[in-house]
Amino acid sequence: MKIPIFPIFLILSIGSAHAQRWFGGSGGGAWKPPCGPPPFLDRLPQDAKTRISEIWKNYKTGSNCENEQSKTREIFHSMPRGAFRRPPFLEGVPKNILVKFEAIFKDRSMSWDQKKSKIDFLAQNVLTGDNLRKFQEFKAMKAKGEAEFRHKEARLSPAAQQANQNMRNLMGRERFQFMQGLNENVKQELMEMWRSRFGGAGRRMMRNRKI
Repeated sequence: MKIPIFPIFLILSIGSAHAQRWFGGSGGGAWKPPCGPPPFLDRLPQDAKTRISEIWKNYKTGSNCENEQSKTREIFHSMPRGAFRRPPFLEGVPKNILVKFEAIFKDRSMSWDQKKSKIDFLAQNVLTGDNLRKFQEFKAMKAKGEAEFRHKEARLSPAAQQANQNMRNLMGRERFQFMQGLNENVKQELMEMWRSRFGGAGRRMMRNRKI
């Protein structure tokens, strides 16, 4: 099964509850997010994005990040629900068009390749002007992310390579539990790799998608 280029989390508007789950604020259990800016940083309002980037700009990989995580968590908890943005190419489009995109992703009878083709066809036919231009830019960005993913995958440490291989046959809770038992450095490597492919939902996609 191929990984989707247009995952549904990029189509739907996600509220601040997503950030709360990332930081363990609601049903997070023992999950401890890796150090570094959250993977959905680019989907935040510009003010929050700037403040969080400032928090992490001097962080050195491998050092303690509790202070940075605490400050980042405070920003998220102060954000109103619904503050996360849709992908740029869907900003400002009518609701009836959003519904068409969403319907494709909810159709379980289609393969991801079929969905990708339908999304591309729909975008070319219903998007115009800046929205169509942004869609083309989005496609190019996802292609670049896929290339970065492959590059990082090839450079994984032996331990991370083994963990990545072991995760291929795990899904949902089993994969999450497996991740929790990993060395922090290995976990960080895998999260960085999956951020390249899935962007804002790296953690969730790692749990719920076939690799």
